[in-house]
Order: sequence, then C-alpha cells, then structure tokens
Amino acid sequence: MTDFYNNLTAQEFKHLALAAIGRSDLHTSISCLKHALAQDGSDAECHLLLGAQYAQIGMADAGLAALRRAVELNPGLEMAHFQLGLLYLTQGQVAEAALAWQAFDASDSLHPLRLFRDGMLCLVRDEFDDAKRLLLEGMARNVVNQSLNRDMENVLRRIEAAQAELAPPEAPAAAGEQHLAVSAYQPE
Repeated sequence: MTDFYNNLTAQEFKHLALAAIGRSDLHTSISCLKHALAQDGSDAECHLLLGAQYAQIGMADAGLAALRRAVELNPGLEMAHFQLGLLYLTQGQVAEAALAWQAFDASDSLHPLRLFRDGMLCLVRDEFDDAKRLLLEGMARNVVNQSLNRDMENVLRRIEAAQAELAPPEAPAAAGEQHLAVSAYQPE
C-alpha cells in the first residue's frame, strides 16, 4: 500500500468501503473494511458490512463470523441481526436463523425487518402466499434501505418462478433438492 493509504483513518477506510460497495466493487470494499477493522476492531458496522460482502462472494463462514461479531459488539444493530439470520437461512440453518431473528420479536409488527423475517420464515414453511404478502408489505414500509428491497424483489421473483414450476403437492421433492427459501436469496 502506498503512503497515501498508510495515512488513512479507520473512518476514512470505512467511507471508502461504502463508496466501493455503492459501485459493487467487492475487492476494494473488502480490502478497505479489513484495513478499517485492523485499526478499529470494535466498529460493529464495519463487521456488518464485511459480513455482507463475504456473503456476496460466497464466503458464508467468514460472513457468519463477521455478522456474529457485529451483533456481539452492538446488539442493537438491527441490520446485523437481519443479515445474520438471512445468511443462516441461505445455508439451510433455519433454527439458527430464527434464533438470530428473535431480536425482532419485540419490534412493531409492521417494522420492515420483522415483516421480511416473517416472510422468509413463511417461505421456509412453504407458505408462499403469506411469504409474498409479508415481503411486499416489508418493501412498502422500508423507505431506508432500497438495496434490501431489491434483494426482496429477487426473492419474490424466485418464489413466482418456483411456484410456476412446482409439481403437484402430492409429489415429493426430489432427493437433494434445495429448498426454495435457501435458493431464493442466493445471488444471481
């Protein structure tokens, strides 16, 4: 790294990481977040962002570790709880997802993250109509995080596509077939 980068603070690295995330520059965002955390390992938001970036590139174990650390450092960081639960869910660890999402039990029933959580848990139970209704309601109420709304739109598209292709209910799922809730949130 050049002298220029050696003089940057943890906050400057964090802001550079956010800019890189906005450009979908995974390499730069991960590098900047790691530099920020090397200087200040107690920044829960940096752990959250790093966990999300790791999840984006398919490094689930590293993503889970970073998200767990974010929750540990700041139990009030709602997005860390949500992303942790979502990553557990995509790994087929439904019980762990539900446990991570318990943070939303006391939330208003119309809180967007609670609606998203409830929708994803309906999806796990193959309650597709309820899942779609809850995800749409969550998207309507989520005016802060449009990126998350786009992710939920992706889930909805996959629900629709899967419903169109589903065999009749009396036909058992093929052995080894990935559950829709697990596949619905995978990056395209």
